[in-house]
Amino acid sequence: MRRAIRMKKLNVRKKRTLPPASAEERELLDQLCQAVQKLGVEVRLESGHFKGGICKIHGEKDVLFINKTLSIERQLSTALEALKLLDHRRIYLPPNVRDLLEPGGKES
Repeated sequence: MRRAIRMKKLNVRKKRTLPPASAEERELLDQLCQAVQKLGVEVRLESGHFKGGICKIHGEKDVLFINKTLSIERQLSTALEALKLLDHRRIYLPPNVRDLLEPGGKES
């Protein structure tokens, strides 16, 4: 008598495909990143298992990490939250970015 051999299904994750970012969303992300850089914080778009945000490297250098594998909405949210933590009133910001920073401003 033959024994049935059971094959285990491999837990293979399907790679998520995110919808492509619109030109307006990419432009807004670029404007937010430029504003953060004007305030002396390095911006790095990296991939990995992290949410993103500002951290200090070696206790000295501030770096904003944005996870490029997340949706454009999450990337925009990370950059916007970082800008809110910084003293953004001392630099010029485009009106659409300034609107997002105001209390009650619409978020992406």
